[in-house]
Amino acid sequence: MTRPEPAPALEAALLACFAVHVAAMLSMGALLLPTMPGGSGASDLARVTHLAAHPWLFRLGWAPWHLAAIIDLALAVTLLRARWIPRLPAILTLLVTLVAIVPDQGSQILWVTRGVTLAEEAVRTGDLTAYLAFERPVFVAAAGWAGL
Repeated sequence: MTRPEPAPALEAALLACFAVHVAAMLSMGALLLPTMPGGSGASDLARVTHLAAHPWLFRLGWAPWHLAAIIDLALAVTLLRARWIPRLPAILTLLVTLVAIVPDQGSQILWVTRGVTLAEEAVRTGDLTAYLAFERPVFVAAAGWAGL
């Protein structure tokens, strides 16, 4: 059996992927959990109020997840470029990564922009209806479809 050629770019991408995903999980627990549906057990009002009061913490909490998507894409491309990785699995990895990034990043970008505005408006008016209607499909896209 021949030994595969060294792949420093692949090794670097794997290490970066691991490090960024650890940071993203830590940011989820430290910054995002109080604003997530079912995350902290807080009422909808408490979650939305927290988000409206700390929009930059919410945005900062999503930053490692944005970086994770970029790193995941870089890893998929690096796998495709490694000559000793079979083509079909590498192509499928790239395609699945691209398919996951669309709902994931799209929903996160919507949440840190329009979602923050809706949360601030909900707290100001005392009516959570518009925010909660917005949050449901965005949360499903980010937490469900993208992770699937």
